[in-house]
Amino acid sequence: MYRLFEPDPEDFNKNPLLFVQLNFFPCGGMALCVRMSHKIADGVAYAAFVKAWSDIALGSSETIVPDFIAASSRFPPIEDCPVLSTTFMQTTEKIVTKRFVIHASNFATLKAKATSTGVQQPTRIEAVSAALLKCAVTASRSHALRLETNVSSPKAYALTGAVNIRTRLEPPLPKYSFGNITGLLWAMIEDGGAETDLPGLVCQLRKGVQQSTDNNLTAERTKLLRLKGEAVKVYRHSSWCRFGLYELDFGWGTPTYTTVVLFGAPIGIGLLDTSDGDGIEVWMTLLKEDMAVFESDPELLAFASPNPSALEN
Repeated sequence: MYRLFEPDPEDFNKNPLLFVQLNFFPCGGMALCVRMSHKIADGVAYAAFVKAWSDIALGSSETIVPDFIAASSRFPPIEDCPVLSTTFMQTTEKIVTKRFVIHASNFATLKAKATSTGVQQPTRIEAVSAALLKCAVTASRSHALRLETNVSSPKAYALTGAVNIRTRLEPPLPKYSFGNITGLLWAMIEDGGAETDLPGLVCQLRKGVQQSTDNNLTAERTKLLRLKGEAVKVYRHSSWCRFGLYELDFGWGTPTYTTVVLFGAPIGIGLLDTSDGDGIEVWMTLLKEDMAVFESDPELLAFASPNPSALEN
């Protein structure tokens, strides 16, 4: 492997807009890494770009064409855009990332447990995200109790992430509009000692998505997090499901395995499709002490398999 360029995490504004690395292995396999700057694109735009690239390489007659109207009108570029941190609860504790897979056969049971009068038909992403957050908060509370002090115990927990708002705007933007066209997902758990309620979390997630285009609410939520500071434990949420990454074909066939590398990611939940398109792959990042409890939680293990072979997805 030849490393031609190493992105600088301390100098975001001077990094290239696009970085591509191709690795060849003695077995005859290959790995393609494509990294695009968040200055110009979100996950949806990234997926549209690589899909259009692969379509062109393959000579497809149904090539995706990214639309740039949003960047020229409603979401113009911003010079010297500041880099904002979402790591509100700073910690010197070690974090670890582990992989889990949720097979399609578990979705029906999980969604049934997450159903309520507020959300009668939760999506698989809502049910999975709420269940993972529930287990993460349970692990955090368990860790805080073992410390035998309330100094390090969060007073509340929050889940935040980006929501694709292209079709939620009035008027809506084209599906493949290029740029960072996202709203803020939000769910908040006040830590009163009670058990986290799965249906209630799903209701919060649904409401958070519906309100993701409300700039006033987004500003208020961000301000609330900053005011509470270390009293809030924030989990980031990122879903790359249904992005079509397993449909890419540059002429050598579709991928055996795809994943997303999150550099310096804070604690939280990352979701991707499994290779068969039916299941969900989870990349969970937690404090080391929390992960020890999380990965052995019987509630988690009832629907998620710890790190199975990528070839078994």
